[in-house]
Amino acid sequence: MNTIKVSGTGDPETRIASLEQAVNYGEVILPFLIVGEAEGGGGTGGPPSGPAGGWLEGTYPNPTIKPGLPPIIISTTPPTAPLVGALWWRSTDGNLYIYYDDGTSVQWVPAMASVGKLTAGQFYLVAGALSGVPTASLSVGLYIAAMAFTFPVALTGSQASARIAATAQTDFDVKVNGVSKGSIRWAAAATVATFVWTAAVSIVVGDRIEILAPATPDATLTDPVWTLKGSI
Repeated sequence: MNTIKVSGTGDPETRIASLEQAVNYGEVILPFLIVGEAEGGGGTGGPPSGPAGGWLEGTYPNPTIKPGLPPIIISTTPPTAPLVGALWWRSTDGNLYIYYDDGTSVQWVPAMASVGKLTAGQFYLVAGALSGVPTASLSVGLYIAAMAFTFPVALTGSQASARIAATAQTDFDVKVNGVSKGSIRWAAAATVATFVWTAAVSIVVGDRIEILAPATPDATLTDPVWTLKGSI
């Protein structure tokens, strides 16, 4: 067990409390034993007393860091009820995350992005475009998935537009392995499309994604372009 001696001028209780805060925020992660030493400066004349908290256990003046803490938890999903400074190794992407308090909220953030690894919160984009007016049932986009991802309900975060608006409602069918999953919809007189997508769709490596123009093409919809956003 290593020892940290809290010394210097000022209130020793304040100095030990600051050290405890540093431990709680992951700034001190080695097994130290904390002791107090009062040295002038208008202090209380001795170390504080009472129970320790956070990553510390026991009582002052000799609290200790809890055995094995801060923990590195290995799992596919975030640990429940973590303390600020907790570490989580996400086994699905091979990255280390820390439970971070930015002053207004707390959340898991990458502690160190691993080279060549994906981190939680990254996205997969399926983008394409067509020059001109599509013909009947034209396959305007054909893709194969290089990694697993999920298209969310309503294709949240996706975008589609056209240079010249449709005369009437125009739906482009989106299929996965030949099965219709939803559509990109241009309303009459609209250049910006919406998405008809009622359920999340999981994509695996090798899945074929195809976008088809309608069997009855619109006469004026021109230069459609789209980016579909999925979550990794």
